[in-house]
Amino acid sequence: MKTTTSKLLAAAITLVLIVFVASAFKRTGTGNKYLTIRTIEVFNGLWDSKIVTLYEDGKIEEIELEKFRSRNFSENSKKINDAINNAANKGYTLVSSGGGAGDGVITNSFIFVKN
Repeated sequence: MKTTTSKLLAAAITLVLIVFVASAFKRTGTGNKYLTIRTIEVFNGLWDSKIVTLYEDGKIEEIELEKFRSRNFSENSKKINDAINNAANKGYTLVSSGGGAGDGVITNSFIFVKN
C-alpha cells in the first residue's frame, strides 16, 4: 500500500511539473511587431519608382515616386521622409536600414519594430 501511495504521489508531482513547464513555454502573442518600408528609385525607367510599406498584419501600401532625376530629387525625398515619419507616428522605432544601387536602381530598406 505504501508503494502504491508513493507511486501516485510521484505521478501527481510529475504531472504538475509537466503542466508548469509546458505553460512556461506557451506563446502569449505579445511579441514584437515589425513594419518594413522599401524604396525603389529607378533611373532608366524599366520599372516604376515607388515606396512599398509592409505592415505587421500583411497589408501592403504602395506610394508612387517620380522617376529618379535631379529635378524631382527633393519631391521623392519628401515622400520617403513622410513614410518614415508616418511609421514613427504609429509607434514604430527604426531598428535597421540598408540600401544599395546598381543597374540604374537605388533600393533602401527600413525595418521598424513596435513592442
